[in-house]
Amino acid sequence: MVRVKYITAPQSIKGLDNIFGGWLVRIPFASAPDGEFTALVDTGTAAAAPAFIAALKAEGIKRIDLILISHIHVDHAGALAEVLEAFPGARALCHSGGIRHLVSPERLWESTQKVMSFLAEMYGRPSPVPEEKLTGFSPDSLSSLPKDTLPFEFPEIKAMAVPGHAPHSMFYSLGGYYFIGEAACCTFEWKNRTFFRPATPPRFELPIFLKSIDKLLALPDRPAFAGHNAQSCSSHRLLECSRAQLCRWLELLTPMTEPMPGESESMHLERLLDMLLEKDEELGPIGVWAQNAELDRFFHKNAIIGFVDYIRRSGAASA
Repeated sequence: MVRVKYITAPQSIKGLDNIFGGWLVRIPFASAPDGEFTALVDTGTAAAAPAFIAALKAEGIKRIDLILISHIHVDHAGALAEVLEAFPGARALCHSGGIRHLVSPERLWESTQKVMSFLAEMYGRPSPVPEEKLTGFSPDSLSSLPKDTLPFEFPEIKAMAVPGHAPHSMFYSLGGYYFIGEAACCTFEWKNRTFFRPATPPRFELPIFLKSIDKLLALPDRPAFAGHNAQSCSSHRLLECSRAQLCRWLELLTPMTEPMPGESESMHLERLLDMLLEKDEELGPIGVWAQNAELDRFFHKNAIIGFVDYIRRSGAASA
């Protein structure tokens, strides 16, 4: 029986404890050490690394075979160096283009500080990852991992590059589940309903994002995990809703990308968010996803900034 559990750790800012972490996947497999293959998809933030590692050990984890990184943003791969040190037998796999940023994370950290503002310190500065611990793999179509990824036979794992949210985003299929990262919208559950928030921070390119979603929609429907949510849902439903929401935002935001006379950029952004909250029923209420209204508005506005920047650069606003 395949076991999947989303492992989280307390964060320094209230309301975010349940949305940063990684998926622990345990698969019975005779060729693996102790007869069980143990994988981890993402590691969460650097600042929470000690608590995250403690949570893994509380699950009885003594060994991790493979760490799969959905993308190298510091809320997904920030704790990678510390997790590899705590579980020295593990290897990590990521998009080939992301390796240099994990080995030398200075530019990644500078970008995080610029985009995430006050939240960057909560995430924590990532430590350099030893290059010999990393394997790069980023095929354009769904492909099995190379047999030499690990020194022993392991269960079938397939991967595919899915740029959109980030140029180094990866999709993984293992144990009958899909791990989509933020190659589609982020999801959250509230009152027995799934809500969606576009994962579109700057620099966002809508055609690339949609192309990745379409590649994923071409795969069979499976239980899928999206970024920051412990609950799985139908991959086709997740991807179809994500695609529809992106198109909806394009339609709603295109006529409103410039501030009104006398309106500051911050006032303009607030107006756009209030409009989307009113007209996009899939976006969900404020203060539920992050369990903190101020932070929810911050994350939503970050997605809007990326979308508005794309529309302005593409010329769609004046077309």
